[in-house]
Amino acid sequence: MRFPAHLRRSAFDVAIQQLRDGRPGENGYGRRLALLLTIPTFDDPVARDIRCTATGELYVIRTIWNRALDLATASLSREITIGTGARATAVGVELTGFQAPSLQSIRVDVDPVTVGAMLERVSSATLTCCPHQPEAPLDATVYELTFGEELNETRYRWFGDAPDGWAALGSFVARFLRLVDEPADIAAP
Repeated sequence: MRFPAHLRRSAFDVAIQQLRDGRPGENGYGRRLALLLTIPTFDDPVARDIRCTATGELYVIRTIWNRALDLATASLSREITIGTGARATAVGVELTGFQAPSLQSIRVDVDPVTVGAMLERVSSATLTCCPHQPEAPLDATVYELTFGEELNETRYRWFGDAPDGWAALGSFVARFLRLVDEPADIAAP
């Protein structure tokens, strides 16, 4: 059954959700404590998943979506339009041949004591419930920080610098990006 265009999930949405869900089978190894997802406009989105094993060991899984590779192998089937006649509006294109996103995951060696201290510090921070955020520009990098998982999940999203009232989140993200991306000589988005 085909759903109407406005109810179908785009290939982009499917890939971002898979980054949020984590590496297949990872739940069997440890529970999620936090997830940092960076979604740049012109580069590949990256998820950094902080997990804790049953024995209490903290570890990080870094997953990148090779978006350019997927778009190069997909084909455009047709333009999606809304309305008819003079009021018809083209709202995008439908991709075919797009199967599962090309995700690459690696376990990143980090100091678990440092990560634990960072998580403890940010978990005790006082945050504004709903800060004012302007509309994101087209070339923005969106930061999505999620703590917990499933029913015990809290998600924060912003672009650029963290908004007023979320300085603790911005500080956590900046430090975590340096800890996870820079030692591996991986450019942070």
